Amino acid sequence: ARKAIEKGSIKEVGASGSLDIETVLELAPELIVGYTMDQTPGFVAVLSKAQIPTILFQDWQEQNPLGRTEWIKVMGVLLDKETEANTYFNQVVDNYERVKKIAQRAKTRPTVVSGAVYQDVWYVPGGKSWMATLFSDAQADYLFKDSDQTGSLALSVETVIEKANQAAFWIAPAQHTSWREMKSDQPAYTAIKAFTQKKVVTYALNKGPTGGVLYFEQAALRPDWVLSDLVYFLHPGIMTGYTPHFFNYTTP
Repeated sequence: ARKAIEKGSIKEVGASGSLDIETVLELAPELIVGYTMDQTPGFVAVLSKAQIPTILFQDWQEQNPLGRTEWIKVMGVLLDKETEANTYFNQVVDNYERVKKIAQRAKTRPTVVSGAVYQDVWYVPGGKSWMATLFSDAQADYLFKDSDQTGSLALSVETVIEKANQAAFWIAPAQHTSWREMKSDQPAYTAIKAFTQKKVVTYALNKGPTGGVLYFEQAALRPDWVLSDLVYFLHPGIMTGYTPHFFNYTTP
């Protein structure tokens, strides 16, 4: 896709909330593939009048990591590449299950906290979320696993610190990349054991050639890589010869 963008064969038509309708009409696509977070975007009705069909993906609502990846089968049908899509999905499933079995050899289940503070609210993954499932499959004891939310939990800083002050690892502290930056941004972070012991693992350091965070670009299609990364950090030595794809320890 990146090469096609550079060649100009993929055109910029705006974001889902502010689609450049004129450009879309000029391109005259056979199909528009988009997504919606809540209500149907207004552009759907406009494109319908122009007889341009629209499909809205809901893959982000899947709580099972492999469930998100399985949406590639829809693209396989649309692009007449069902065999390739099924082969890709099966390979990801096989690798995910392989790594999950490796994680089950671990002798401990280290405690994990996640998320970060934004405008005085600490957002953590819900106990039924995509990320919580990955923590479980990586043999981690996610400290907010008992909540029923499939999205994020909005909690006070005090609530998180009270429950997670002894967490052994801090995974995915939002877009933070630096330990010093985190301390400056929110001094309360120093109350977390994982922070003081510098066991904070972030996805925000690995970026593509244009500065995009690779985790956001690829993780939904490579949950096996996400799981592998988590197992690598949570259970040192168990993933022999492995190099993480998305995660790294925060820099000083």
